[in-house]
Amino acid sequence: MSEKKSTGKKRETSWPERTTYKGRTIVITAAHTPDGAAKARSAAEGQMLQIAIDGQPLDILQTEPRRFESIRMPYRTYESPLDIARDVIDFDPAFRSR
Repeated sequence: MSEKKSTGKKRETSWPERTTYKGRTIVITAAHTPDGAAKARSAAEGQMLQIAIDGQPLDILQTEPRRFESIRMPYRTYESPLDIARDVIDFDPAFRSR
């Protein structure tokens, strides 16, 4: 298992981030909005992030600082987008079966 070592500094909005978990590559970027109205809605509702796990997209919503949610892992709130990606890799049958 190869992961980035923590430097002790908090990284809340320093995207993109790339790491590896259980042999899978995780890349986190800010989602691009197509127009100004969508961008305004996104800012009001929270920051949209996109995670790619081995190239497969996974949309994430940052609802407030250090609060992240995903439709793939419903009914849970996470402290980081990496926590969501790790749970998806661990518990989503589409990722476990590989």
